[in-house]
Amino acid sequence: MRSWSVRGGRSLLFAAAALVCLGVASDSHGRKWKPSATSAAQEYLKIQHQISQTESIFVIWLAPQYFLDDAANETVRRITRDYVVLVFIHVSVSQRGEWSFLPPSDITVEVGDSEVLKPLASDQLPPDVAGSVDTMKSSMKQGLGKLGEGMQILTYEGSKVDSCRDGVIWVPYQGERYEFRTPLPGCS
Repeated sequence: MRSWSVRGGRSLLFAAAALVCLGVASDSHGRKWKPSATSAAQEYLKIQHQISQTESIFVIWLAPQYFLDDAANETVRRITRDYVVLVFIHVSVSQRGEWSFLPPSDITVEVGDSEVLKPLASDQLPPDVAGSVDTMKSSMKQGLGKLGEGMQILTYEGSKVDSCRDGVIWVPYQGERYEFRTPLPGCS
């Protein structure tokens, strides 16, 4: 019989709860019946790569269709039309429930014929965009709890990406090429 420490048991339970909240633990829920366009886009824009029983990578593209098309999201939808914004998490959970995050290095975004998009630091963004991305980052980190500690939000120049036209973007990382095909659900 396997015994769990309180610390490890809580960590593993929290990990499962965080994955469900992210909506990336696809094995934990059924197929949505008649999803809204926003819900369908959110489902498509989240990638979870379960590398092993203890290691996962999450890549989420925050495209305009990820957000409801309403007045409250007008600014974030404009920003995500002009820039490619990715959420990236590489996490490992030990057998004892200890979390460690592998900070991504040199995450690139490729479009079309493998053209690489230019990554942008906060000081390279207009002040309103940098402020909005920082607010998004803070809000998501708080909402994800422990998983949010290892979350990176990466911003790229987005003039070559239109989420509602035929195309593709790739995020190469550690021998994988995570793929998002467009047009996305929610485009008309």
